[in-house]
Amino acid sequence: MDGSSNTQDLRTISALARVGGRSERVTVSDLTLNCCRVVTSFGFVSPGDAITLTIGNMRIYADVNWQDLREAKISFRTKLHPAIINHLGFSVQEPERRERTLAERLKRSAPDRSCSAVLSGAKEVAAFFDRSRSPLIGS
Repeated sequence: MDGSSNTQDLRTISALARVGGRSERVTVSDLTLNCCRVVTSFGFVSPGDAITLTIGNMRIYADVNWQDLREAKISFRTKLHPAIINHLGFSVQEPERRERTLAERLKRSAPDRSCSAVLSGAKEVAAFFDRSRSPLIGS
């Protein structure tokens, strides 16, 4: 068993984070097209803070979604290009595979919502109301 289907990308990179007038070195992990996780010093960020990450000569503008002790999840204001993710050594396929797997699971667990099933149900409802009409109603 290789376990590769359940493993997360363990890659981390260093970045300079700036919040307000303060800045510090942070560790970035779980980098995707829309967000990432950062490890900061305790109390450096709070939910709702605007944060700027500088990785090399690239600046990424983001907002802090949540913070727990030293970890925080930040969402990028502009979606990153997949080439940037690959250049930084992260994988863009893993989140897409997770989304596809979730969609497949939801599709399997959802009741039949095909057009024929909906039409069949509508015909049954119409037949019920046709049978239950009284000749006195609407006369």
